[in-house]
Amino acid sequence: MHNEEITQPAENSVPNVWLIRGGGSNDSASIEACVAYGYVGINFNLGHVDLGRVTNRAEINSSPQVSQFVFDVRIGDYVIMPEPPRTRVVHYGTVQSGVYHVTEGWPNRRKIAWQGTFKREDNPVLEQLCRRRPTVSRTNDEAKLAFFEIRLVDDLEPSERERIQNAVRQIRGEGMSPPPPDPPDLPDFWKEAFLEPGERERMLCLLERKQNLILQGPPGVGKTFLARRLAYALLGERADARIRSVQFHQSYAYEDFVGGYRPQVRHEQLTFEVQDGAFVTLCAAAQADPQRKYVMLIDEINRGNLSRVFGELLLLLEPDKRNPANGVALQYQGADAELFWVPENVYVIGTMNLADRSLTGMNVAMRRRFGFQDLKPQFGQPVFRAWLARTGMPAPMQDAIHTRLSALNETLANDPSLGQQYAVGHSFFCPNAAEAPVEGWDEWYAMVVEHEIRPLLEEYWFDHPEKAAAETENLLQPFA
Repeated sequence: MHNEEITQPAENSVPNVWLIRGGGSNDSASIEACVAYGYVGINFNLGHVDLGRVTNRAEINSSPQVSQFVFDVRIGDYVIMPEPPRTRVVHYGTVQSGVYHVTEGWPNRRKIAWQGTFKREDNPVLEQLCRRRPTVSRTNDEAKLAFFEIRLVDDLEPSERERIQNAVRQIRGEGMSPPPPDPPDLPDFWKEAFLEPGERERMLCLLERKQNLILQGPPGVGKTFLARRLAYALLGERADARIRSVQFHQSYAYEDFVGGYRPQVRHEQLTFEVQDGAFVTLCAAAQADPQRKYVMLIDEINRGNLSRVFGELLLLLEPDKRNPANGVALQYQGADAELFWVPENVYVIGTMNLADRSLTGMNVAMRRRFGFQDLKPQFGQPVFRAWLARTGMPAPMQDAIHTRLSALNETLANDPSLGQQYAVGHSFFCPNAAEAPVEGWDEWYAMVVEHEIRPLLEEYWFDHPEKAAAETENLLQPFA
């Protein structure tokens, strides 16, 4: 159950509330089994696949709901499981485990401590929630508050009651202490990265182990920004001289990355000369300086023809192949040239946008050589809440950004033609250095929505412009 380690809730975080239909079925017997034996399971025709062994989202070529069940549901979150509509009964409980696999019934499961039931008609918000068709669905803040009101009526342990009350206050922005400043010992390159300490450590650990890491996620989650900060953290300092950055595109070729004949003007004559590419140049510097680490940053890595760009380097990227014994002859070098190999002190960090329909995925050979880190929008998360509060933004606008964008992203995630990879990231609402301090917050917010968010939504819903218009209108409502 690998998820038990990686899905623990962050301290003081608001627990998520998930609508999960037991097995995706309206079969009362299946739901009774879930309650009787303390679990909730999903099917999705994946009976033979042990989702507990999946280590990154790229391995799940299925519904985004499966990915949410495996990677987003956290221990300590709440689950709401409705019975068939005719019974009007809804069960609720807390998540107790990561994903595990069985060979009968709904095969991929999580342990649930079922705690009680309520009737659909007890709350109109929850009644509307239970009408949703998806098997796995994250609720918005309005539904969370409605559920927490029901939960607080129960006979709770003091610690659990305090946890829910704190969650309610945090959602409403009531009675919260001023946002804490960054820890004084936090290196500059981690500030404004919106990562909890455990996330930073886990990401660095994955990079150290695999030596090749891809940061993937929807637009606006800070992939490029974080990639360089992660490189600084790996090096232990802002050492740009030991970082080489490139951006892949459809015209980017082996000659640019590895090497080959490139045009040069000599004595007013055009000639072609052999030149090393960006990666080989970085590796040469790293070989000459083996005591220090070097980093290759590849922005938009999935925009290039990866097999053509990497060529014979694909094998050499593996950590256990990084030595002279595995050296190869590069295509453009003569027979007498030294064999090329990737030194152990070279690390590769790539970024990948998951929402671009024009791009093809990475092949299996490339995926096996990289670790993958999913980046998500940070709306409602404590670190981003604290940072946004320090910008001087009016409190009602802060609350609106957290609640409205969370609701928008939930709508996008539940759209069958889209999914969570089409979410809107928090970076859209981070004033840049040229804008700070912002003098007219209302005008700034309207400009972001009208000229950045609206065009993105129109691209997502190009065949349903009315959806884009309605969601834009929701974002532009007056602040409370």
